[in-house]
Amino acid sequence: MSEHENGWGITAEVLKVRKGLKEIGLGLVAVGLCLVLLLTGVIPVCEAGRDENVVEIGWYALWTGPLATSLAPVGKGIHDAINHINEQGGIGGTGIKLDWMWEDTGKSIVPGAITAHKRFIHGGVVAEISASVDQAEALLTRLQQDEIPLFMGTGHTRSLITRPVCWVFSSISTNQDEAAVGAKWFRDSWPEGHRPKVGSLIYDHVTGYEFDDGVKWACEHMDMEYIGREVVPVAGLLDSSTEWLRLVGKKADAIFTLTCGSSQVVTMKDAARLEVQGKGVWRM
Repeated sequence: MSEHENGWGITAEVLKVRKGLKEIGLGLVAVGLCLVLLLTGVIPVCEAGRDENVVEIGWYALWTGPLATSLAPVGKGIHDAINHINEQGGIGGTGIKLDWMWEDTGKSIVPGAITAHKRFIHGGVVAEISASVDQAEALLTRLQQDEIPLFMGTGHTRSLITRPVCWVFSSISTNQDEAAVGAKWFRDSWPEGHRPKVGSLIYDHVTGYEFDDGVKWACEHMDMEYIGREVVPVAGLLDSSTEWLRLVGKKADAIFTLTCGSSQVVTMKDAARLEVQGKGVWRM
């Protein structure tokens, strides 16, 4: 038995993964608890008038700019949710209404968020919502100082995990976990006898590189060969044929991708045009 294994043959690395998943679970519990507090009126409200109490939240809007096509609908969803809650008698039927302040940060994502946060604080918000990792990372110190939780619609990065109190919550897991779980499914489903070759195609962003870290981790721990990554721009991508063909040329059995918005449209269309999957590649 290896010195890194316990009595069941479970490696220390696997135990670390399980511990990480447990922490994610605890984080999700914390998210739920925050939402319960918000929706039951336990969090103190700011007074919008003598006869009306309102809980204010701040939304880093992306109505304009390169991310608007993908993320402007998020703002519409928030607006619809607020209207629905208020029409149903307010938060938890208490009569306490929910309202939002928003600032369009689409053309100046990080500087705009810093300015918007100051406005939100003066407006009395008790929580903020963003769909941008860049904004969350830039605001992290201020969020802790001002004791304002931030909810994201994208994956966590390592720098956003704070202890002992978590201030940034996400609707999905970390990018490393997302890649590793997908890689495990692929490995379990792999029908061939040879050791599979795995690569990644990511966009030039911290979330992409952390996703690639998850792919590499999976290859090290699940008996797969990592053949490298290809990187495309976050925005303005016109063609990704070269990146696809480089990975296919290395005889990839699976290519894991993390792109978004217009970059995702281009990479998926190129993969279909080049018949990447028709060449025996699993596109993940």
